[in-house]
Amino acid sequence: MAASALPDSLESAPGPAQRSPAIRAERQAPRLHFIHYLAHAAGLLTVGRFVKPAPSATLWLQAEPTVRLDTLWQAWPQPDLWSTYRLPASETPGALAFAQHLLDRLHQANPQTG
Repeated sequence: MAASALPDSLESAPGPAQRSPAIRAERQAPRLHFIHYLAHAAGLLTVGRFVKPAPSATLWLQAEPTVRLDTLWQAWPQPDLWSTYRLPASETPGALAFAQHLLDRLHQANPQTG
């Protein structure tokens, strides 16, 4: 039998019976849900009937990486919006404890990272 022409990474990719269950809601994908929250908090999305990029998103994408990171870092601690998105630890006191709790939860969602 001839050797496979597929790269090893594709050879070992899970088949239909091995795949994870389908994600049916954004909250089932904690990292995606957090990124949605963060983009909303930073004003990069317009939220209405449909979620769309805000005009400011173009400028943000063109900015230097440090400016983009600073924008997100300044935007993320919004307790009311955090509760609206039903993200973890909305009652955890202190920004550092809150950030650590968030990182722990994200790591639990995907323990292969970090």
